[in-house]
Amino acid sequence: MLDSRTLEAFDRDGYCKIDRLIEPRDFAPVMDACAGVLDQLCAQLKTDGRIKDAYAGLPFLDRYLQITRDTGGVFAQHFTIALPQQGVTADTPILLAPEVFNLLVHPRIIDAVEHFLGPEIAVSPVGNVRIKPPENLIAPGQRRQRVGLFRATPWHQDNGVITPDADRTPMLTVWFSITDVPVECGCLQVIPGSHHGRILRHCPDRNGELSIPASMLPAPRPRPLPMRAGDVLFLHRRLCHAALANRSSRMRWSFDLRYIPAGRPSGRELYPSFVARSRAAPQTELRSPAGWAQMWRDARARLAGNTPPRESWNRWRADAEGCA
Repeated sequence: MLDSRTLEAFDRDGYCKIDRLIEPRDFAPVMDACAGVLDQLCAQLKTDGRIKDAYAGLPFLDRYLQITRDTGGVFAQHFTIALPQQGVTADTPILLAPEVFNLLVHPRIIDAVEHFLGPEIAVSPVGNVRIKPPENLIAPGQRRQRVGLFRATPWHQDNGVITPDADRTPMLTVWFSITDVPVECGCLQVIPGSHHGRILRHCPDRNGELSIPASMLPAPRPRPLPMRAGDVLFLHRRLCHAALANRSSRMRWSFDLRYIPAGRPSGRELYPSFVARSRAAPQTELRSPAGWAQMWRDARARLAGNTPPRESWNRWRADAEGCA
């Protein structure tokens, strides 16, 4: 699946891509699950008087696009697979459909991850689903909510947005899209070779969004990485990368997942990891979508109204040198 040239490219550049590692038909169950969530959301929006038409006859992405256009609202939290770091309540939305679990442990993904991490693999809780509407449809008052879930994602290293206990964990990012993502839709961009350096300073803005100041970024010119549905990117934990804004008229739908060696710190210990593959102890593998969902529900109940301060989630301070 991954030949020596692909692995050499990863070592050299900090990333590599496998074309059509996942078949688009494998996304259909997740799309159906999300369509069910959108049914409930549209019903509530109509009850609240925020939309006049629930657009029940439209395909999922067209329907999501239309309610974004009608409301200017942001509904990203309904369709992502992790809780926010602040403001968790007993009913904070989170996407816990069995179809999503099945994608997290998709055999072709786990087989590929084994080439990088070895045979003892856990799924980290540092993962997201990002359904990004065209940015011009988002109302100004909505633009502060978990910005990276629905707008351009600022420059960062994945190692830089978790706690330092995981600095030595060889975390691997697996990024893929359910839709084609050309440049105008907000594809990823990377700075090849930047993973060879240290963890750079990340500065939090007033909403807690972390980014590397432009003055600290390595010099090589960024490389945009347009993708087709089913292509999969593998990113080193210290690679500097960002996502461009969605300047198109279409929705952009992607997953970015994190995998770590089983038993190693995830850098977000308040949230649940689970073993996806263990050659040494297969009985430790989590095979139950319901069990995965319950882990997240338990975390939500534990954190509801009791979320630790932002400083608990990362090492960075807004008043540090270089962050003014």
